[in-house]
Amino acid sequence: MRIEQEKIKKQIYRCVNCNSCTGRYPEEACPLRLVQRGTVHGLKGFLHVLKRLIEGEIPWSETLAEYAYMDTFCGACTERCVYEIDVAEIGRAFRMDLVDKGLGPRREHTSLIQGMKNYDNPWGLPRKRRSAWAKGLEVEELSKKPGAKTNVLYYVGCTASSDPLAITMAKRTVSILKKAAVDFAILGSKEKCCGSTTHWLGDESTFEQWATMNRDVLNAADADIVITSCAGCYLMLKKIYPDSVGALNKEVLHTTEYLVGLLEEGRIDFSKRADVKVTYHDPCHLGRHGGVFDAPRKLLGAIPGVEFVEMFRSGHYSWCCGAGGGVRTAYQENASQIAGERLKEAEGTGASTLVSACPFCYQNLSLAMQRSESPLKFADITELVDEAMDT
Repeated sequence: MRIEQEKIKKQIYRCVNCNSCTGRYPEEACPLRLVQRGTVHGLKGFLHVLKRLIEGEIPWSETLAEYAYMDTFCGACTERCVYEIDVAEIGRAFRMDLVDKGLGPRREHTSLIQGMKNYDNPWGLPRKRRSAWAKGLEVEELSKKPGAKTNVLYYVGCTASSDPLAITMAKRTVSILKKAAVDFAILGSKEKCCGSTTHWLGDESTFEQWATMNRDVLNAADADIVITSCAGCYLMLKKIYPDSVGALNKEVLHTTEYLVGLLEEGRIDFSKRADVKVTYHDPCHLGRHGGVFDAPRKLLGAIPGVEFVEMFRSGHYSWCCGAGGGVRTAYQENASQIAGERLKEAEGTGASTLVSACPFCYQNLSLAMQRSESPLKFADITELVDEAMDT
């Protein structure tokens, strides 16, 4: 079993029940503890369950599988852990064991995996429709120009390519790049899923297959830089690929990092005032897992008229949106409650707009706003950047 491998098992048994992982007073840290209200949830409880499993005190079961797939793997507990126990690494090993035993992933995740196998993306978007969002935008597609070279390859990602809520991220990014006179292109129909969904679901064979294909497609593209709107894609290409299927042969940047570079080079000129009070939500994959905290804040701080205020749980200690780890697909009520908690915190800042930089956060927080009739507006950071630039 993977959870009994030396590196994983050592982490599981390192916990000393100090409770550092539960929160930074006075706020709760673990989204799962919020929605489940059980002592076995959170890092401490999670490790206790795994110890009992390793020692044969509890059996592998459907109940155990359901428990395993409720976690968003946001990493807030790891951030607070004095021993830096990596809940994402342990949790993924746990899920891979469940898949090996035929207990995972959950039934609700089946369509995501089938979508990957049939269409190269978890949402079942036909390959020919991959670049439909760009119709009329006059974006160069490398799939239609074999051998073409570009400075920047914009890797759009599955969600920003297909979800009606998140497509605006892709369109705004294109608008900004054009205004800044960037030489860029997209892959078009050749773009494949980065594999993030299957990675976190524990379906390692499917992940490795699509991650390898995606790596090969990206490496074959004649470009210097790959940028991506999706925090999950960024984490895969930047951090996960090097340890699993091999690093890309080009630089990988999240769009916020690349746009900050353009700003510092003087290629982005903010000539319009925003006159809006905003707060920023750090996506877990971009922030805690990816290490990108400053770039989004530099962009917001540079836009004239933007009044920026931090939420109490921000940066390394940011609260999760609730969508990660397959939770929004299998446990929608949990995802909604976690997002609702974040909205309350954002509303408490007095901001009128909640800003983020991830399509999953865009989806889940926007839906939670609609459900709760929150007075907040949601905006991807590219929306504010684009609107503040001259046409």
